[in-house]
Amino acid sequence: MKLLKRTLTGIFILALSFFFISKGGYYLLFMGLFLSSIAVYELENTVNRSSLKGINVANLSTNLIFNVIFNVAMFNKKYQIALALIALACLFQLANYAILDKDIKLMYRNIFIYLYITVSFSLMYLISKSEYIWLLYICSWGTDTSAYCVGMLFGKHKLTKISPKKTVEGAIGGVIGSILIALIFSLISGKFGVIEVIAIVFFGSIISQIGDISASKIKRNANIKDFGNIFIGHGGVMDRFDSFVFVLPYIVILFSILN
Repeated sequence: MKLLKRTLTGIFILALSFFFISKGGYYLLFMGLFLSSIAVYELENTVNRSSLKGINVANLSTNLIFNVIFNVAMFNKKYQIALALIALACLFQLANYAILDKDIKLMYRNIFIYLYITVSFSLMYLISKSEYIWLLYICSWGTDTSAYCVGMLFGKHKLTKISPKKTVEGAIGGVIGSILIALIFSLISGKFGVIEVIAIVFFGSIISQIGDISASKIKRNANIKDFGNIFIGHGGVMDRFDSFVFVLPYIVILFSILN
């Protein structure tokens, strides 16, 4: 029953993502705003141990402004606006904690949240109209699904103490599975060569798993199982998109270099 719920939820999330990506424009902007806002809340609640009533509204507001201006800046290739916004948000946090005489370590954590979530999600707009957006999903979700299935069936050797359920067999299966999915995609789309897509997805899959393990470390330190419960069988946005935000910068860099 658990596997069935997880599978059905995964299919629903994937279908919804494909819909928003294919529509592009404001649809994609809304998707980014929604997911990043939930992710910021989940990380705020995990890292800073904020309650629902005590959530830092300034963080969510900054996330909203970040996404909107990043959307405009990226489509117009005015990167200086994006960079200036990052600096402004960091200075705003410094002023906020200085004036209110709060623990300065919390400021570092909030700036980390911006870089980890808001900036990463905003990069999605750069590749929203290219085939690279699909490689992003293949590297992240293709790896995650393949690793989960192979690990469940054949996993015997533990991969890391951070996440006890992850296995070496699952990790290898994640890489191989995502490459096979990518090869099918490249044959259908005709946009990528075989060697090219294998190389891209091979490293993307490894980065994806590093992102997954990194998020697991955050949860382990906070002594929680999931970041949230918005997705049945998958946890919160961060549980579903932890590898996604790691792979995004990698795919965007490749897109910028190869196009």
